[in-house]
Amino acid sequence: MMNCSENIKRVVSILLVSCSIVSTGCASNRNPAARADVDTMTTQAVNENHQPAISKDPRVANTNNPATARAKEALKREKQRLTLDEALKKAADYSWTIKVAKSQLDIAESRLDQAKAKYYPTVGAEITAPNLRYDGGITSRDRDFDDTAFAGLDVRYSIYDFGRRDADKEAASYNLRASGHAKHAQDLTVLFDTANAYMAVQAYTEQLQSAIGYVDKITALNKTIGESVTGGISPQSDAVRGRLALSNAINRRKDIELKLSRAHQKLNALVGIDVEVLPAKRMALPHIGDLDSVAVNAADQNPAVLARGAALEGSRKSVVGAKASLKPRLDLTIDYKRTLENVDNLYNVSDTDGGVQLKLTFDIFDLSKKAKIREAYAQVNVNEAQLGKERSTVNDEVRALLGDIDITSQQWTISEEASKEADKTRGLYLEEFRLGDRKLSDLITAETEYFTSRTDAIDARYGFMRAVFSIYYLAGKPREGLQALQLVER
Repeated sequence: MMNCSENIKRVVSILLVSCSIVSTGCASNRNPAARADVDTMTTQAVNENHQPAISKDPRVANTNNPATARAKEALKREKQRLTLDEALKKAADYSWTIKVAKSQLDIAESRLDQAKAKYYPTVGAEITAPNLRYDGGITSRDRDFDDTAFAGLDVRYSIYDFGRRDADKEAASYNLRASGHAKHAQDLTVLFDTANAYMAVQAYTEQLQSAIGYVDKITALNKTIGESVTGGISPQSDAVRGRLALSNAINRRKDIELKLSRAHQKLNALVGIDVEVLPAKRMALPHIGDLDSVAVNAADQNPAVLARGAALEGSRKSVVGAKASLKPRLDLTIDYKRTLENVDNLYNVSDTDGGVQLKLTFDIFDLSKKAKIREAYAQVNVNEAQLGKERSTVNDEVRALLGDIDITSQQWTISEEASKEADKTRGLYLEEFRLGDRKLSDLITAETEYFTSRTDAIDARYGFMRAVFSIYYLAGKPREGLQALQLVER
């Protein structure tokens, strides 16, 4: 009789699990009353795991609070479904940092124009009223030309300045080049950040789908465990184990939801609208043929490094200009004036005045110029150190990323194989349970292992893609990196 009773219990348990596995949640609309002497926490957790937690404590913030809803409505953005390429274009148009970099480039262009203008003469005009201290009386014969009302033109030109203008123009030219590289670096940074945020949304969306399936599986098994415990077929420990597994599964899902929400917020902030991301194509790791050459030459092609190099050359030219300020300067001045009055009654005053003047200017004592030379040399040292630091940083990051690529590619291979094995294990455990060789808790373990291997594979794949993409970004070629990863069209 004992053997018969045990067999009946096992058959009933197997039937319950079979119903749960074949049709997940087949009894989800039923809420059987539990006996008073049976643990009901598992059933309660199952019924509530998809419901939003609404706190009755006014001190606890709640997402469905009317005030929160009003704030969300006020900050609501336009929503669009965008491809990665479309998101990159919108981010470039929206970015304030790109606008700032463009304005700084315009400033550098203006400074170069100012330096070039020094090669041309300056032309001035003046109109002067008569000197009012004269009343037109007999003393008017004492007036000279400068006391009359007159109009005049003057031309000033620096004939020779011992290299000042050349140094200023070359320094401004290098600074313009540095600003151009900085603007390009900012363009690439916005592209890099936007693409990374887009990929992060895709990765967490994929993980969330796995997490939802995992929660559904554990929920179904917990319902079966609850019914099995209620019927006295399974021990109370199975209910505890099932309840813990369900809590962990829900927490994992919530953790992924939080990461997905933050990734969405970052992407939306970069693009300026609420972006709906296209689902990712599940694929094997792509082969990157030119990765080695890109990595080796990254520091030579990095826009930030190029900007530092141009700034260094500009500061060296500034030293030349500062030294030239100690030398004399030869200037030419030509002026022509014509009176606007009748000067026939004035003594020794003609209708016109003017002349040509050569002026040699030389500072005998000026400590400020020597201080400017020291400042220019110090700026050269600063720029040299910044260039060395920038190159070193790029090389260090490339080395680290190459290591990440090796590790993540291995992790992806291991996790993909593990997920296949875990999927097989799920089927084998179910068959063994039907034969009476497995417990319900073993089925929960199999589901957990499958979910873990799937999320690990997703993490590894996107980690590999981010590492490859980052190397291309450091080399100033992020779009080529996206093309190599088959994320945008060539």
